Amino acid sequence: MNMSYSLAGSTQTSHLVSCPMTADLMQSTLLAAIVALTMTLVMIFLMKRLAKPYQVNDRVMSLSPWKWLVAMTILAVLFRLQFSDDSRFLIVMVLITCQLMCARLDYEYLVIPNKLTLFIAMSGAFLSFGGITILPGAAIIGALTAMATLVIPALLLRWWTAKETVGLGDIKLAAALGLWLGWARVTEVIFIASILGAMYGMIEVMRSKNYHGKVFPFGPFLAAACIFILLVRPIWA
Repeated sequence: MNMSYSLAGSTQTSHLVSCPMTADLMQSTLLAAIVALTMTLVMIFLMKRLAKPYQVNDRVMSLSPWKWLVAMTILAVLFRLQFSDDSRFLIVMVLITCQLMCARLDYEYLVIPNKLTLFIAMSGAFLSFGGITILPGAAIIGALTAMATLVIPALLLRWWTAKETVGLGDIKLAAALGLWLGWARVTEVIFIASILGAMYGMIEVMRSKNYHGKVFPFGPFLAAACIFILLVRPIWA
C-alpha cells in the first residue's frame, strides 16, 4: 500500500515537472519562429532598398522569401538553444540579420553599403558602452585589431600584385564586428573567413581558366565565420 502510494506520488511529481519544461520549450520555439519571420521580412525589405543604387542595366537582385525564411528559422532555433535570455537572443539575431544582408549584397554587387556597416558599428559600440555585451576597451581593441589584421595584408598584396585584394567595405565590416566580438573572436572570424575565401578562390580557379584576376566577394565569408563563432563562442560566454 505504501509502495503504490509512493509510486503514484512520484508519477504525479514527474508530470508537474515535465509540464513547465514542455511549456517553456513551446514558448521558446514560438519565439524563435516569430523572430525568424520578422527578421526575414525586415531583411528582404531593407535589401531591396539598399540594392537600388547598384541595380544597373536591369540587374535586379533576386530574392527567394521562402529560402530566406527557412535559413532564418534554422538559425533562430540554433541561437535560441544557445541564448535562453530573450533580450540577448534578439540582439544576436539582429546582428545575424545584418550579416546575411552584407553577405547577399556583397555577393551580388561586390559592395557592402556604408549605412549597413555604420549600423553594425554603432549598435556594437552602444551595446558595449551600455554594459550589455563586451567591455568598451575590448570593443575598441577589437575594432583596431580587425582593421590592422586586414589593412596590413591588403596593402602588402596591393603593392605586390598591383591589384586590390581586400575591399574597403570588407575592412570596415570587420572593424564593426570587432566592436561586437572583441579582438580574440574577431581575429578568429577573419582567420576562418580567410581560409574559406582561399578555398573558394582555388576552386574557382580550377573550374574556370578565365577566373584569374577576377575579384570575388569577401563579405559572405566574414558573415559565415561570424555566425559560426557566435554559435561556438557566444558573446556572453
